[in-house]
Amino acid sequence: MYGASARSSGSRGNVRSAQVTPGGARLRWVEIPGGLQRPAVYLHGFGASSSPYFADVAVHPAVAGSRSHLIDMLGFGISDRPTTFGYALEDHADTLSTAHEAAGVWGAEVVGHSMGGAGWPEALHRGAVHLVRGTESTIREPLLNVTIPRTCMNAFARETARALQNT
Repeated sequence: MYGASARSSGSRGNVRSAQVTPGGARLRWVEIPGGLQRPAVYLHGFGASSSPYFADVAVHPAVAGSRSHLIDMLGFGISDRPTTFGYALEDHADTLSTAHEAAGVWGAEVVGHSMGGAGWPEALHRGAVHLVRGTESTIREPLLNVTIPRTCMNAFARETARALQNT
């Protein structure tokens, strides 16, 4: 495991990072401080960056107050773009797991758009069950045409059905 560190601060949040590869590549995110409620994690889609895509949502009064992480996966936004990184969904899932562990994020409400929505179930499937310590993780707006492993699919289907019932 690698460590997390603060990079810079702003009036709305801090840019933080964690080393997520043996070669030293750093995944970065904007952390918006919040209370003790369930943390929120925002994962961008392919070709995007989380801060411009999700900032208005993360600070909206209806959801404000939760600790929020607006994460840019390797190769996107403010994160590093290592030339030796594989960039497959499994590679991104492993770096998400490492970064969340370093940041101390457990049992998050995950909002993932497109590729970001596919990365979280893959991270859980690859053994990142420590990320859901004490509570279930949920995901919204996933990429629906990705092959999600059967072990993940049952929990994913339950959460999707629960979300649809609440709309």
